[in-house]
Amino acid sequence: HFVSRDYGETVVMFQLNAANRVVVQEVEKRSAEYIEKNPPPLFIKDDWAGIAHIQKVMNELIAQDMFQSFLICLLIFSILLYKAFRDVFLAWVTMSVMVRTQIIIFGFAGLFGIPIDLPMIVLAPIALSSCIDIPIHTMSAIKEGREEQREWVHHVFGSHTGRALFSN
Repeated sequence: HFVSRDYGETVVMFQLNAANRVVVQEVEKRSAEYIEKNPPPLFIKDDWAGIAHIQKVMNELIAQDMFQSFLICLLIFSILLYKAFRDVFLAWVTMSVMVRTQIIIFGFAGLFGIPIDLPMIVLAPIALSSCIDIPIHTMSAIKEGREEQREWVHHVFGSHTGRALFSN
């Protein structure tokens, strides 16, 4: 039942224990190696299909798009921070918090061998949005302390708003 009526096409199915991207890539790589070592007749070609393959391709495309979106987000956010603070240093410090958060998340994922697939990719904007608010409020408090000619360390750490920000 996996052969067409004229025996011109057939389907070979692989039963996988897991259908994640890493397993599918390994199966595709080993199949390509086997076909390279044992070439079929000239008129036979191979192609991949199925939900696991579609998910693998989708994860690769989404990963590229999410990385580009992340870089565009950082660029736009840095411009907005500079306009808000009118200070390159404060904008840079605020941006560094977000970049460090992303580096830590994806660094630990790489360190522990967690594949960068769709669930991990979705984590990036969630972490980005959660680490935007606190640095902005902190830098705003520092800017207010500077403008009022007070010592900004006391203004940030000593005020009610500053203690609330740093406790989060």
